[in-house]
Amino acid sequence: MIYCIGIMLDAGLVLASDSRTHAGVDNFASFCKTSLFERAGDRVVILLNSGNFAGTQAVVGLLKQRNAREGVPNLWG
Repeated sequence: MIYCIGIMLDAGLVLASDSRTHAGVDNFASFCKTSLFERAGDRVVILLNSGNFAGTQAVVGLLKQRNAREGVPNLWG
């Protein structure tokens, strides 16, 4: 099981996700499952992901590509 959690406190927001992933009974690995999208002085978007790792990589890759180009819908528009 993969876990992601967010806790809102008076002093701010705490986000955490585990880093375990596996492909079979004895094949465990560790990957960062937190993605940060930041526009300095404007806003911050943090994505905690769980589930299918290949699907997650595809979504994060698409968001990064769109944020790098002008004139297409993206996180900042």
